[in-house]
Amino acid sequence: MAINYYQCPECEARETRRILRADAHYASYQKSRMPDYRCNSCGNEWTREESVDYSYRRIKVLEATVGSYFSGDTKVTINFERNLVKWEHGLLTPMEIHYARFESSEMEKIRNELKAVNLLNWKRSYHEPYILDGTQW
Repeated sequence: MAINYYQCPECEARETRRILRADAHYASYQKSRMPDYRCNSCGNEWTREESVDYSYRRIKVLEATVGSYFSGDTKVTINFERNLVKWEHGLLTPMEIHYARFESSEMEKIRNELKAVNLLNWKRSYHEPYILDGTQW
């Protein structure tokens, strides 16, 4: 999933256009207050920052796995819809499994941390086939 600046956060239509400003100095001065995009379907206007927020709110489930030859695999699944985190760890199957339920405010903090590390601009996976004894993620 990536950030789609041209998808309307209100109606989810992709029939949008970028709003261009004629006066560059005034536009840069007003940038924080002026919308960057307009939806042709519903007329909604929004900024780039609102597109970023909308994209992170759309994350329903996040899975991450880290593996190491000597310490085994650790898999974390964060379900934002159910406010549930599942943590699995082990060298071989069956793995130890733990669950934790979080408050909505705590899940929002997790979303903000994901935004802070720019998660939606990462590659889907990182694999180095020539590393045999290091950490893979």
